[in-house]
Amino acid sequence: MDTANALLTNLSTKLEKLYPKTTSASTTLTTPLTTIGLLTTTYLAYNATSFIYQYLRPSSLPKYHHGQPYTTWALITGASDGIGAGFAEALLSRGFNVVLHGRNPTKLAGVQQRLASQFPKAQILTVVADAGSSSADITSIVTAVSTLPLTVLINNVGGVPFGEPYDTLEDAEASTVDALINLNLRFPTQLTKALLPILQKNEPSLVVNIGSGAGEMGLPYLGVYCGSKAFNLRWNQAMKAEMMALGKKVEMLGILVGNVRSGGNKIGEGFFTCSSLTMANAALDRVGCGRSSVWGWWRHGLQFGLIGSIPEGMRLGAASGMMAERKRQHMEMQSKKVGTEDAMKG
Repeated sequence: MDTANALLTNLSTKLEKLYPKTTSASTTLTTPLTTIGLLTTTYLAYNATSFIYQYLRPSSLPKYHHGQPYTTWALITGASDGIGAGFAEALLSRGFNVVLHGRNPTKLAGVQQRLASQFPKAQILTVVADAGSSSADITSIVTAVSTLPLTVLINNVGGVPFGEPYDTLEDAEASTVDALINLNLRFPTQLTKALLPILQKNEPSLVVNIGSGAGEMGLPYLGVYCGSKAFNLRWNQAMKAEMMALGKKVEMLGILVGNVRSGGNKIGEGFFTCSSLTMANAALDRVGCGRSSVWGWWRHGLQFGLIGSIPEGMRLGAASGMMAERKRQHMEMQSKKVGTEDAMKG
């Protein structure tokens, strides 16, 4: 045994003499690599836990419901269909009266009638204003809610309803560009400014600004829309900080939205696509999460988290290819439509 120990000791001594630098380098590298690994693991674990928690925690929406059911009011813009109509139904189901805003009085009346039959104890009002116009009558909206105990504003109106859907910025009419800016940017900003005195009077109150995954990445043919949605979320963040600085109890919450089956999008539901009502309920469940912006539906958060992990060059290349193919399909459909109409005329 002593001989064996002596041999091992002798061998160890020789190895240390032969590879002193290797041993030292290994030791030197191990400590920082271990530290980096621990920090990375901690960071990933924190993000995963935070992501899960924000979709499991109870909503703080009830704090904005003052008194008995159907005594407090919420205003939803763009409520004639899609996500806006979904918000109206979701808020009514949670005991709020609602004011529905839209530009089409006939469609608004239809939504009002449908919801009134579902919630006979609730009060449902409508107000008409063209959010895409530079002279949108915001005063009429303020007048409609000035005497109501309004505590919730949902800035939902938005989209790309003007011009050709796949126009480049160069080809788009100047009036179309202005209308898109009015609809997605100017209108919600000016409306919030006009309603803040009412919301502060009735605090605690809530402003929800609906954003889009398009504001998180650039898409060809949607430059103005993408830019306006990016503005919405940064503006919302600034307003949240401003309310905190002023000591006002007005929560500003930006909701990021992915693909939703709505009036302007007929794609069927799938793992990363939900109904308008599901989207609205998911957004309301995020109220009080403490963040300035959050993905309303957890699957959209998962989807865009995966997309965000792809290198930007690859991501933009894939988006460009996808949008180019959609434009080609759209042009083909338009060509067939014109051909059919010409044949019928002949």
